Amino acid sequence: MQLLPLLLLPILATSFTPTITSPLSPSSSLKTSTLQGTSLSAVTGLKRVVITGYGITSCLGNTVDDVQKSLETAKSGITFSQEYKDLGIKANVRGRPDLEEKDFKELIPKSSLRFMGMNAKYAYVAMQRAIEMSGLPEETYSNNPRVAGILGQGGTSILVSASAERATC
Repeated sequence: MQLLPLLLLPILATSFTPTITSPLSPSSSLKTSTLQGTSLSAVTGLKRVVITGYGITSCLGNTVDDVQKSLETAKSGITFSQEYKDLGIKANVRGRPDLEEKDFKELIPKSSLRFMGMNAKYAYVAMQRAIEMSGLPEETYSNNPRVAGILGQGGTSILVSASAERATC
């Protein structure tokens, strides 16, 4: 049986979160999930995968443990946004990860950081944490067609949101 290591990482408020189910007992049947209508086995040619790690960057927290605590204590990640108010957006609240430029400078190599927008920065942090959780050495996942990373993301740039709101008013 072939197994495909898979890094699963929901990021931000994901619009879809791929889930992979497998038999829990020898008598249960194998179920494969779909990723936006495409069967995982159709894409990979494999019937089973192993989820080795996941990461998250969210308004509820920037680590899996932080998000779990927020969910258990019903902590909201929605906050007032002066930036939205200044741009004239009617809804002045947002759910945004609590990471600042100084955090990104610590977590992302300078050569990559200079070309990244905010969403790419959040994705990088989540992916890096998924890789760390997996415990896989770099030679196992780097340039290996049998290792995959799945990224779900919600949100868009504030300028796009502001332009869209002005266009509908």
